[in-house]
Order: sequence, then C-alpha cells, then structure tokens
Amino acid sequence: MGRYLYKIMDRFKHQAEKGINKYGQTLEENPRTDPIIALEYLAEELTDGLMYLEELKEKLPPGHMGFNQYQQQCERTANRQTTDPFKFLTEKALGIIGEAGEIGDYLKKVLCHGHPMNTEKLTDEAGDLLWYLSTILTTYGITLEKVALHNIEKLKTRYPEGFSTEASINRKEG
Repeated sequence: MGRYLYKIMDRFKHQAEKGINKYGQTLEENPRTDPIIALEYLAEELTDGLMYLEELKEKLPPGHMGFNQYQQQCERTANRQTTDPFKFLTEKALGIIGEAGEIGDYLKKVLCHGHPMNTEKLTDEAGDLLWYLSTILTTYGITLEKVALHNIEKLKTRYPEGFSTEASINRKEG
C-alpha cells in the first residue's frame, strides 16, 4: 500500500474524529435533515480542501507544470483556424511521425555512431512530439493526464508484480 493511501486513511480518520467532536457524529451518521447544518459542514470541508490545495501548491518545485496545464498552453499555438478537421488531424499525425523519426534518428547517432548525448536536443524533440500528441488529444476532449493514468493502470494490470521478461513473454493480449 502506498504512503499516500496511508495519508488519506489517516486524514479520513482525523476528519471523522473532528466530526464526532464537533457534531457528535460522523458525516456518514448525519441524516442531514437540517440543510443549514449540511451547508455549514460543506463550507468547512471546502475551505479545508482549498487550504490543503494551497499548501500542496507551495510544495511544488518552481516552474512545475502538470499535464493538463501543459495541454492548455499547447492550444495557444495549435492553429485551429482550418475548417477541414481531416487536414488538421493529418498535419498533427504526420508531425508525430516526423518527431518520432527525429528522436529515433538522434538516438541512432548517439547509440550507433558515437555522438555524445545532448539531453537538451532530446528534450526539444520529445517536447515537439508531446505538443503534436497534445493537440490531437485535445481535439477529442482527452487529457494527457487521463492518458497517463490509464496507461499506468493498464501496465499495473499487465504486470502486477512489475516488469519481467517472463511476464512479457507470457502476457495475455487484449
């Protein structure tokens, strides 16, 4: 069990104790017959949540950007002026292919031709690839964060004990 799950469980226990101390019962036991009490409780919980989010923001490293924020920023340069969605998506799909090729070509030079690794060059090309992917996903209302979380869950299902050659060879498709 991850350390965050323990933190959530501790927080849940703390909140239950707080509810018992203040209201004489937990939220689950509250029949919520009085809408004013329910609203006051909700206001307190929302305030606690906002304070917690602000605390988390302060702990992020400078310049931190999440997937969703990155995806929103990509839209500044997505150039969605075309009225032909086929042309827009074709351009982005070909961009993905081109950028993946540039990454592959660069790694070939490093791994096979003895060029020194330049992580800034690799970062630039990976960023271009991510930009094209982001614009396609946005077209269909899919977030990069959703893709990342879905992929992790898929890999956990595929390799519950972590990757191994044996698990890879014997894994079930679909």
